[in-house]
Amino acid sequence: MLRLPNPVDDIAPSAAAITDYDRRHLFTYARLLDEARSGIVWHRTVATALMPLVDWPKARRCYLSHLVRAQYIYGDLVLREDAQTLTAH
Repeated sequence: MLRLPNPVDDIAPSAAAITDYDRRHLFTYARLLDEARSGIVWHRTVATALMPLVDWPKARRCYLSHLVRAQYIYGDLVLREDAQTLTAH
């Protein structure tokens, strides 16, 4: 069975601040965003990036919560980088 270096929880965090869990899963979040933008179907991403060999309803909830979290985390990072760039000039 495939072992993930940082197994994911069933549901991603929803805290306003970036958590230790988020830091451990930045690569996973980036991969989810990349695959979603590339049009890769969610169940293929789940099987390779999140939780192989699981029941599909649980996998779908896991995928959606982590994708939303990825959008939040990376959107927040992009906004902060943009703000720093704007204030640096």
